[in-house]
Amino acid sequence: MKNTSADCKVYYYIHNPVSKIGGGFSKNPGEKLSLKEQKDISGKILDYAFPDFFGEAFLRDKVMREEQGKPIYALEGRFFNISHCNYGIAAALSKVPVGVDIEGSRRVKALTVKKCMDDEEKAYIGPIEGEWLKEEQMRRFFHLWTLKESYVKMTGQGIRMPLNQVCFSLGDGLAPAGTEDKGILYGKSRVLKPWGRESLSCILPVSGFSLAVTLGCDKDWKPEILLDKVF
Repeated sequence: MKNTSADCKVYYYIHNPVSKIGGGFSKNPGEKLSLKEQKDISGKILDYAFPDFFGEAFLRDKVMREEQGKPIYALEGRFFNISHCNYGIAAALSKVPVGVDIEGSRRVKALTVKKCMDDEEKAYIGPIEGEWLKEEQMRRFFHLWTLKESYVKMTGQGIRMPLNQVCFSLGDGLAPAGTEDKGILYGKSRVLKPWGRESLSCILPVSGFSLAVTLGCDKDWKPEILLDKVF
């Protein structure tokens, strides 16, 4: 079986009308993935990803839960995390603690920005006029949102860590429109109560989605992160 020397690999599935998985999976245009379909596809991704990344089968009886609910694998040096949205699923496999989050495009209220972003993040999103964010502002909002979510998922804190205390810097020149298709965007974390170790967070290039991954480590480093669109 294949085994990679990379530090992390993120496998993602994007739903569209002609997608098929496991023989016969298909949907009508515009129809969202149900919770059952998200779960089924997540399982299929892990069945594919574990042999590809770790060189061994994914054993469901080795999946346990930390005290605060984060799924962990019971074998040393094998970490994974999963994220779902209405039209996409992502699974990150890594040799260090990992969190991943994927989000598609959807409308965002200005009030949401006020609740979960600090002043620097608000400046990155730009001046808001009216009740809803504009298209470019939504793109930037989800850059930050997925970085935050991937960080709290990596730590295992989840919703126990308020997102307005998990903040990131993505300088205005780092993420002009369209750059998600050209490479990784690295975010610098500014966390009020960090988890006690170094971490690295970034946005991965998936057109039409925001896909972020955070890796926990013991020192400042730049890991090799691979991206694989599956099925």
